[in-house]
Order: sequence, then C-alpha cells, then structure tokens
Amino acid sequence: MNTSRNEIFQKLKPCCVELSQIALTWGRTQASSRDIVTSLESLQKALKPVARPGSAFDKNLADYVFFPLSHVFRPKQGIPERALELALQCLDLLLKSGWRHGLPTDLGRQILILLTLIIGQGSAAEKNGSSRRSEELQRVTYDCMCSLFASYDQSNHGDVLTDASVVPNVLDAVTLMLSGLTDGASNEIQLSAISALDSFQSCIRDKEVLASFMPGTVSSLTKVLRPTTSLRRSYKVLRACLGLLAKVLQALLADSQIQGVVQSNEALRESMDGRVILTSSWLKATASQVKLALATVVQLRHSSRADVRHALCELCLVVLEQCRSSLSESVSMMVETMIILSEESGDGGTKDIAGTLKHLAIMDPSILDSIKSSLHNWVVSLPRLMQSNDDRPKRRVISQISISVRLLSELGDTSDVVDDILAANLRDSISAAIRNSSQQPILSQGDETSEISSSLAASGRNDGRLSKFQPVLVGRPNQQETLQELQLLLKQLGSSEPSLGIAQDMLNHMRGASGDGLLATFWLSLTLVRNNLHGNDAVDDLINYGISPSDTSGQLLEELYAYSLSALSRPWSDSPEDWRVQALSLETIALQAQRSKEDFRPELVDVLYPVVHLIGSPILQLRTHAMTCLNILSQTCGYPDTSTLIISNVDYLVNAVALKLNTFDISPQAPQVLLMMIKLSGPSLIPYLDDLVGSVFAALDSFHGYPRLVELLFSVLGGIVEEGSRPDVLLAITSGKETIDHRKKPTTLRSIDDVLAMLDKRKQKRADEAHPSRDSSPTPDEQRGTFPRKPWKADSTNPTTTTTTTTTANDLLRSPSTSQAENDADNEEEADGEDDNKENPTDLTPTPTKTYTTIHSISRLTQHYLSHASPTLRLSLLRLLRTSLRPLSTDEDAFLPLVNDIWAPLALRLHDPEPFVVAAAADAVALMCRAAGDFMAGRVEAEWGGWKKAFGRWETESGVRAAAVQRRERTKKPTLTTTTTMTPLAIVGASAGAGGGGGGGGSSHKGRWSQAWRTWESFVGLFGSVVGYVRVGDGIREDVLEMMAPYLEMPEAREVKGFLEEWNEDAVWWEMMMMMKMMMSSRRGGKTEDEEMRLRVREVPRLDDGVKFTDFTTM
Repeated sequence: MNTSRNEIFQKLKPCCVELSQIALTWGRTQASSRDIVTSLESLQKALKPVARPGSAFDKNLADYVFFPLSHVFRPKQGIPERALELALQCLDLLLKSGWRHGLPTDLGRQILILLTLIIGQGSAAEKNGSSRRSEELQRVTYDCMCSLFASYDQSNHGDVLTDASVVPNVLDAVTLMLSGLTDGASNEIQLSAISALDSFQSCIRDKEVLASFMPGTVSSLTKVLRPTTSLRRSYKVLRACLGLLAKVLQALLADSQIQGVVQSNEALRESMDGRVILTSSWLKATASQVKLALATVVQLRHSSRADVRHALCELCLVVLEQCRSSLSESVSMMVETMIILSEESGDGGTKDIAGTLKHLAIMDPSILDSIKSSLHNWVVSLPRLMQSNDDRPKRRVISQISISVRLLSELGDTSDVVDDILAANLRDSISAAIRNSSQQPILSQGDETSEISSSLAASGRNDGRLSKFQPVLVGRPNQQETLQELQLLLKQLGSSEPSLGIAQDMLNHMRGASGDGLLATFWLSLTLVRNNLHGNDAVDDLINYGISPSDTSGQLLEELYAYSLSALSRPWSDSPEDWRVQALSLETIALQAQRSKEDFRPELVDVLYPVVHLIGSPILQLRTHAMTCLNILSQTCGYPDTSTLIISNVDYLVNAVALKLNTFDISPQAPQVLLMMIKLSGPSLIPYLDDLVGSVFAALDSFHGYPRLVELLFSVLGGIVEEGSRPDVLLAITSGKETIDHRKKPTTLRSIDDVLAMLDKRKQKRADEAHPSRDSSPTPDEQRGTFPRKPWKADSTNPTTTTTTTTTANDLLRSPSTSQAENDADNEEEADGEDDNKENPTDLTPTPTKTYTTIHSISRLTQHYLSHASPTLRLSLLRLLRTSLRPLSTDEDAFLPLVNDIWAPLALRLHDPEPFVVAAAADAVALMCRAAGDFMAGRVEAEWGGWKKAFGRWETESGVRAAAVQRRERTKKPTLTTTTTMTPLAIVGASAGAGGGGGGGGSSHKGRWSQAWRTWESFVGLFGSVVGYVRVGDGIREDVLEMMAPYLEMPEAREVKGFLEEWNEDAVWWEMMMMMKMMMSSRRGGKTEDEEMRLRVREVPRLDDGVKFTDFTTM
C-alpha cells in the first residue's frame, strides 16, 4: 500500500510543485494565463487515473494536492475561468476519492463557502449586467457541491450542516441550487443542480431541517414540472425533478416516520432556535400545499415520453404506498393519474400499473372507493365531452372509464347503480356523438344499374375488403379512434355479467325510441351482445354451466334479429339515421348467421331479399354494407361465393319481387334486384319469369306516368331479352328449325337452251299427270310427295279434265308475257306445295320454348310504349326490339304476325324529333327487313316517300354531301393518255384512292361525329337491307341508287353498293360514270351537259325482272 501511495505521490509531486510556483507568484511575475492553465491540465491528467474510489489515494494525498489548488481559489484578479474550471474539476476528484469518507469539518465548510461564492458572484454579475460565469464553470461548481454533500453523507457528518454557524452558508447554497434548477441556462446546469439538491436531501438527517427547506424545494420543483408552451423542459430534467420530488415526500411525509414525530411534538409549537416543529397543524397545512403542487405535476400524465410517465407513476406509488395517510387528500388524484397512465400499457415502464393499482385496492378499501368515485365522475362528464369537437378528451375519458370498469370487474366489485348510470350516460353520449358527427349519406351520381353490376362483381369475388363492416357512426377519420375506444369500453362491459342487463335495458328502450336515441341504443345493444357472444363461446366449449350467459345473449340476439327484419321490411325516408338503422340491421343479420352457421339457410327465405334489395340503394355506405352482409351470408351458410348463394335461392327472390310488383310497390330497388338476378343467373332463369313479365307490364300500365320507374322496368325486360338472345340460348330456340335466309340472289339472264329445257320439263310433267302408269303403285314417299295427284280444290263429283297444250320455243320467244306466265305457274306450284304441307298431318311444327314465348311477349307489348315522352326510354325500347328480332325470326309463323303488330308504331319512330331515336329505329327496321324478307315489301313501298324525305333531311343536317365534295376536291384529276386505258370504274376507284381510302375524306369533316351523321349512316344501312333482302320494285332500287350515287365509294355505303351491283351492275357503273363526269365538268367551269344527258335517258318496258334497256338519244 505504501509503495502505491509513494508512486502516486511521485507522479503528483512535479505537477503540484509547478502549480504552486505559478499560483504563488501570480501577479508578481510574467506568468501568463496559458502557463497556469497548462499546469492545471497536467495536474488533472495525473489525478484522473489515481483519484478514484478504491485506490490508494487517501485524504493525506488529497490534502497535499489541495495545497496548490487553494492558491488558485484565492480571490485574485485575472484568474481565467478556464483555470478556475480545471481547479474545480480537480477538487471534485478529491471529494469523490480522497475525502470521500474523511473530509475535515472546517475544510468542508470552507469549500462550501468557496463554491457558494463562485456561483453567487456569477449570479450577482448577471444581475448587474456584467459578464456571467460560463455554463461549464457553473456545471462543475454544482458537481462539486454534489460531491461535497455526498462526502458528508458517506462520513455521516451531515449534522455538521445543521450547526448554527453553518446554517447561513447552507441556506445560501440551497438557494443557489434551487436557482440553478429553475433558471439554469442549459439542461446540464439544471441536471447538476438537481443532483446537488438530491445529495443535500440525502445527507440531512434532521426532519425539522428538511421541513424548513421543503416549501422552497417543492415550489421550485413544481415550477419546473408545470407544462408550459413558452418554455419546454428536457425530459431528462422532468424525470430527475419527479424523482427528487418523490424523494422529498418520502423522506419527510412517509407515514412510517411522520406519524410518530407528529405525535411526540404535538404539544410543542416552535423550537427555541426558530426551527419548524412537525405538528398536526403543520402536517395538515403541508398536505394541502402538496396537493396543489401535485395537481400541477400530474398534468405530465399525458406526456409523450414513456420515461417521464414512468417517473410520474413512481411518484404516485410513493404517495399511495408510503404517504397514504399524511397525503390522504391527494390519494384520489393519484389513483386517477395511475388509471390514466395505465392507458399506455404497451410501454415497458407502465405495463404493470393496472396490476399494481389492483393490488393496492385489495389492501386498502379507500383506493377502491377512489376508483369508483373517479369512474362516476368520468361517466357523468362523458355526455358533455362527446358534444365537443376535440376528440382527444373524448378518447381519454372513454379509455379511463374502460380501465376503471375492468379493474372493478377484476376486483369483483359491481354495483347496479353504477351500471344504470353507465348505461344511461353511454346512451346519451353516443346520441350526442351522432348529432355532432358530420357523416352524411353518399348518394350515387351515375347509372345505378351499372354501379350495382360492378358492386355485385366485387361482392361475387368475396373481396377481403367486403368481409368486414365499416363503421356507420363516424363521419371524420379522427373519430375512428374515439369509436375504437368506445368499442373497447363495450368489450370490457361485454365480458362481464352486468352487460346482459344493460343490453336488455337498451332493447326495452329501443322499442319506444326514435332518431338519434334509436340509433344509439341499437348500436349499444348490438355491440354488447356481440362482445358477450364472442367472449363466452370459448368458455362454453370447455365448461357447461347449464344456463350459460351465451344462452341469454342468444335470446337477446333473437330479439335484435326480429327487430332487424322488421326494420328492413318497412320503407324508410332518406334521413341519415334511417340508413344507419338499416346498416345496423344488416350487421345483426350477419351476426345471427355467423352464430347459426349452415342452420341459417332456412332463414334465407325471409332474409335474402331485404339484403339484396339494399344493393340497389342510392346510398353508397348502405350498399357497401349490403354487399358485406351478402359475403358473410355466403361464407357462413356454406356457399362458395355470392353468385351461388343468389342462384341457389333465386326462387325466393323471384317470389319476393313478384309480390312487390303485384302489390304495386313502386320502389326502384325491386326492378334492380330482378335485373341483378337475371345477370347472375343467366338464361336459366328466364323460363320462370313468364308470369313476372305480366306483372311488370301490369305495373307499367298503372304507373306509366313515372319515367324513372318505367325505365327501370324496361331495363329488366331488356335484360331478359339480352340474356335470352345469347348464342347458346339461340341454338336451343332454333333446335329442329331451318334458318331462313332472305338474301336476294344476283339476277341472271336466261339463254335459249335454258328456256327449251324448262319447256321440255313442263311438257313431261303434264304428260305424266295425264297418263299415270297403272302397273306401278306409288310408294309411301311418293304419296307424301310435294305435288298432289289432283287439284286440292277440285270437286270430286265433277272432276275437271286437264288439256295439254303444246307450245313451241318460237311462240315462247315471240310472246312477251311468257316470262310472266312462267312465274305465275311457278307461284301456283309453290302455293300448291304450301297447301300440301299445311294439310299433311305428318309435318308438325316444333313447339316454341318458354324463353321464345317470353321474348315474343315482351316484344309484342313493347309497341305500346314506343310513343313515350322520354326519348331515352324510346331508345331503350328500340334497342330491345333490335336485340329480340334475331331469336324471334327463327319461327316465321309467330314472327311475321309480330312484325305486323309492331310495324305501325315502329315506322313512326323514323320521323322522331330526336336523331338518336331515329337512328335506333332505322337500325331496328333494317334488321326487321333482313329477318322478314319479302313480307316487308308492301310496308316499305308505303313508307318509301317519307323515308326519302327523311334521308334528305339528315343528309343536309349531317353535312355528308359537303364532306363528299371536299373529298373529291382533294382528289387529283386523273390523266388519260393514249398509252393507258382506264375504265370509268377504275377512274372513280383511283379518285377514291387518291382521296384517302377508307372514308378518309369524310373523317376530316367535324360533322362525322354528330348525331345527324350517325342517323344518316343508319338510313344507309336501312337502304342496304331493303335492296338486299326485300323484293321491292325497280323504282325503289333506282331511288336508292340515285340517292347513294355520291357516296358509293364511302365506307358506309360499301354494302349498299354491293347489293346494287348484284341488282344491276351497269346502272351502278352509269351512275358512277356520271358522277365522274360531273366532277370533271365542275373543274372546267361548271358545265352541266351530263346532267341534261341524264334527263334525256328514256326507260323502255322490262323483259325480265332486274333487266332493262335504256336508249341514250344523245350518244
């Protein structure tokens, strides 16, 4: 040991000698500030490795080192602060090591005075406006004070500080430490001052001395711990202050210490030396002042720092565990603070707060009473807080109520009065929250049918986002957290037995409630029952109690389920609370289905339609709720997806829709539900809708004055027709029938050989009829042949004799009526064949399917609404007819009478004031011409004049002629040379190609995208169907050719051009040639010779259908 001390001495001696020489001659020699700083740094460097607890550095070495330091501490002018700071650091090392257990009393007093003077001079200089002490010097000074008081504490010489001669110095030191605590320039100074105060509190053993310093200490700590916006303290400072406050209270007001002192000093008032006497009056006054201080301090319970909350929790535990009697007035406040701090149970420092509080409540009934009192106050204040716009107080109070309820439940202390108050205030609170909520129903703005289709597609995918209900009581995102706290509170209530009584009271109140009160009680009842069911299911699976709480919850759920069905079945207004009640009813149905699993399937008879009905709601939130409920129903009832659920129970839905239509329920959801079922089920549902179609038209007859309803009903009919016209269904409808093609074949001329062959065939046929062979009996096939053995209408008692007439080829050629006679004979033979087929019982027509008859009935009854005032409805009906014509045309016996019935109102639509209606009508008539063929000939001829005028009107309004002229103007004039020969068709084709093939000329005109242009295109398609599929006169064909001549090379007229060329290619060539010449003449100056030449063309009588000769007199 001596060797070690000697080694330390040898290391420190040079530094100490050098420092003594410089310090003693300071001011008399030329020693600079750098010299003394360098010397002090050398001494500090030498002290650090040796001056540490447990080393050989003792108080003698400390005295030796302190001698040169004392010269530095003498009050001299010019000592730099850096030198003073290094000297204090060396002094701190001496106090922590050499003088740790043996500091001389006089020396300690001198050091205390020295430190007080250093800090005091700095404070005085700051007040006088002089330069203040540096922050490093102040921090080191407080560190030295801390080490000084710790040395007194370690040596048990703390009573020295209570000596009368030292008290003034101690008072000055405490005042400076409190000043550094409250007004320190940096966090480090404040932390050092707190450490010094902590050491001072530890070294003082006299309670009366501590009591004299307590008011100032608590006041300064409260000042630092008070939350302010102007000055934000560091969390380290707050944590240290909370720890120091807890230590002060524990040291002076602990029940185990203060009670005996108070009783022994009760007869005394004040000591002879003026010290405070600890009496009951002093204790009462101190407790009230401490309560005020704690009321300020507990505001830190909402701090964002976990370590600050943990320090506050430790302070509360000190009050509740050790100062419960002396600070009884603050117990309820500390209990409330601990409940609030237990909200942050996820933090490591506060995770056991609730458990600690529960243990304290078990040991002390007063703490349990405090919990009940706090719960009552929070419950009573909840309705008022729910009306505010700030959500943070709401969440805090709800969370505090939830924790208090959980604690009381775990302690087994329940009260019916508390439950009743809680139920009433919860209902009022939620009603206030609903009134304060800004959530409004989001109404759909687009086409509801398309939105419902997309919604059903999302629902059919069982989207994960649609497997959980969205909250209906909140309107803003920040209200979500408040709702979550409410649900957590109800979850705590749901796990306790009194929750069932609260839920029953809510149900009783709900039957007579309305508005916000109804919505609040409904939500509370449903949430309590749901939480109770989920909490008791797992327990019931393990333990059988006979009548378990889940049975009572099941009965309550049955009552909610019955109310929900009635709520969904009756009509509601558009107020926000109404749709919320319906949404909660959907949640109740889903909960009942989840509880019953597949046993819920029989309930789908009553449940499915009301749920699907709400998919057509205009409120987006309610529609989403309905889709979520459908997904839950499909999952719990064992269906793979929502579509399968609806298809499997489609008969229930059809019956429900039919009932609503038969009772004239004009709500728009019923047609939308029916349309949705048709889209999901497809054609398989159509055969069962024949009676429903009649109900739809009955509703149309009764409510045809409601345009929106009429459009919805016809959208359903359109869906039926669309599904029934699908290709796979069309094959089923046409099974066993031959499809009739009315396409007209190209006209061909007959040669002499063809005429002779035809005459020979007719002569042989008549000879066979006049002299049948007797030795051969006709076969059964011959008996069922196409031609009869005798005239069908001949009298059997007076048979006529057929006269055979021989006709030569020359006579036939000379007779201009031969062709007509032949056609008449062919028509007669065809008529005979048709009569034979009609009277032949073996040729039976297949019975039309139900799908065919349903579509036929819809198409036939649609004619009565083609004159409706709504143009969009007229358009929808025309599209419906166009869709139904193709499947209906497979049976001409039923189709042609339908054409006859709907023709008159359909033809009028070609003169509708709305261009898009005219276009749709022209498309429908064109398709009808293709399907009915020659049956339309007379009708077309009757309407032809009006069609020509309509075509001219739309031709003018669309600007198509101007577009064609512009196209021709952009076409370069073809150069005809002697070496190149081009036909007129080639010239026109080249012109069209130069102008931009594919209708490039027309596409540059802005009218191409107008409704008038679209209507003109529809008329072009109509003319093509007339020419190509209907046997009309040549006059109509010539009119078509004349009207279409300027546009034959446009893409829109290619089909018409093909039909006209099949009829008379020469005429088409001539019209195109005329157009080419007119174009050339217009370029040369507007000559009209070709126009005059066209007027001089004379038409001669026809010799055959489709063939005519013209005489060009000017050529």
